[in-house]
Amino acid sequence: MHYRLGFSSKLENSSVYIECSVRKPGVNHPIREIVKRFGKKKDLLAQDPLALEKIQREVDEMNRNCKGRQLVSSPASLESLSSDLSTLLERQSLDKQAVFETRSAGCLILQRLYDQLKFDAKFDYIKKCSEFQYDLAKIAKDLILLRILNPASKRRSSIEGPRHYLGVELNNLDHIYKSLDVLSKHKTDIIRYWNRQIGKEVPERDTSVCLYDITTYAFESTNADDLRDFGYSKDKKFNEVQVVMALATDKDGLPLDYGLYKGNQGEGATMVPFVDELKKKFNIKSFTVVADRGLNSKGNIDSLVKLGDNYVLSSKIRGASDDIKAQVLSEEGRISMNKVTDDGEIIDYGWYKEIHTDGPIKYDTPEYAFEEANEEKTKDLEAKLKHVKTASGKTVKSKLKRRYIITWTASRARKDKKDRERLIRKAKALVDSPSDIKAGFKRGGRSYVVVDMDPESARIDDALIAEQSKFDGIHVVETSLDAPALEVVKIYKNLWKIEDSFRHLKSSFRARPVYVRLENHVRGHFLICFLALCLHRFLEYRLKRENKKATTDQIIDGLNNALIALISPAKGIELYGTSGFNTVVKDIMSVVGLTPPLTYEEAGSLKKKMRQYRSVRDLFGSTTTS
Repeated sequence: MHYRLGFSSKLENSSVYIECSVRKPGVNHPIREIVKRFGKKKDLLAQDPLALEKIQREVDEMNRNCKGRQLVSSPASLESLSSDLSTLLERQSLDKQAVFETRSAGCLILQRLYDQLKFDAKFDYIKKCSEFQYDLAKIAKDLILLRILNPASKRRSSIEGPRHYLGVELNNLDHIYKSLDVLSKHKTDIIRYWNRQIGKEVPERDTSVCLYDITTYAFESTNADDLRDFGYSKDKKFNEVQVVMALATDKDGLPLDYGLYKGNQGEGATMVPFVDELKKKFNIKSFTVVADRGLNSKGNIDSLVKLGDNYVLSSKIRGASDDIKAQVLSEEGRISMNKVTDDGEIIDYGWYKEIHTDGPIKYDTPEYAFEEANEEKTKDLEAKLKHVKTASGKTVKSKLKRRYIITWTASRARKDKKDRERLIRKAKALVDSPSDIKAGFKRGGRSYVVVDMDPESARIDDALIAEQSKFDGIHVVETSLDAPALEVVKIYKNLWKIEDSFRHLKSSFRARPVYVRLENHVRGHFLICFLALCLHRFLEYRLKRENKKATTDQIIDGLNNALIALISPAKGIELYGTSGFNTVVKDIMSVVGLTPPLTYEEAGSLKKKMRQYRSVRDLFGSTTTS
């Protein structure tokens, strides 16, 4: 396409316009089209003697722009492409407005999936109800996307986000902190909205199973307050304040909800109130709660049963009664099982059996911990449970049927033995250096060391080692379900998904260390982290549904390295180069409804493929303004 300055006739009274020739389907010859009209020639010259020269400069600029757009989409030949690029590069050295800018398209791609969940509508509604003056939806979106692709402090995100990612506009730290305040106050509504939207996207979602676990998140601080406090750290950061986080997902690993507790909160007191509140939010009569042995207690089991819930919990066999231990070690009732590959090769072997008990139980009257202390909720929960207590009120009496599923595998036996031998080596090192023994510490290798009054009396506890070795390879699951034993074990094995979620939150999404201090900011930070996890899990689900595989690291690295370069050697000339759109990125773009770009793209084509309502150049921000 070539633009020309045209006249309707050779007379002074002729009309002036810009025209071009175009080809249309079914027509064998070019057709002239008028692009822009300016009026009568004599009138233009009367107003400005240089009018025709200015219009000619406009025509020249239109032709240069057209040249830039068509440069790589349809070059006449490689020789002409090389010549054209050389001309542009020469012009770039003379044009101060020339631009070559590269940004990651990762947020643009991930934003497409985010928009399918329609989070903006929820945040706009919250903004309206809160009379919040800033763009809450955009701030929340940018924080969530950056938490996945480039997690950092809020300050660093506000600086580096717009520099490195197309579409990110975080630029005011004060606005971010005020947004965290608003988000923290609407946590329940936001999570309820997430679950409603994911229910529409995944209609087959099964929420009957609730995977539940707890972890801790440390701050680089020693200043305790109403939320942050010192407590048992699962990350071994005992000299820093922390918070305790409970997380629940469905059996496929899609997050359901989370709770944030004071740093010194014990994990056992959180499960029953959390599950009861979760049932109210989902309007569900009962869950099957799956959790590890740290949450297995008589009080929790009895309470779940009284609330109408089922449970599948790992059990501590080494702390069980002598009668249970004897039944576990007895060969009676054992059923063989093998782990076989698709080719029929046996790669592991073992056995399983069941033990049933039925009788009275007693346990200390439990204390229940809600995310935020609420006396009314506590009374309501206790009224539902109807615990029968002893006269002192310190103990609860109840009756409970218990079903234990015991499994033994050769691979687990080898692992248990190897782990114990490692601890025994540490124990022997302590015996050789009694001064290193800490009296109150009983974990790790220290658990195998016996010390009398004098540290010099330290010795290895051979009896304990012999007792524990009897249970190598044995794992116990306790349940209230009536399902077949191996089906229950399979349900329990889904617990790795929530452990994997915690691993991603701590490593991939760097939820800790936490750099904010005020309680509302802390709560807002963890809500952003939770929503980032939700979006990531939804992406994994969509990829799996399309039989496309990618690890978390592959997703993050791929999206970060999907680059788009703006090439503008002179004003009016604009084209784009792309790189890093590997197979993983193309798979992601496919499942979210985007078209992977070619190596070189013109502005209109790239905008269409990335499904953007703004021009691509605008996404590069003010640094590229010409």
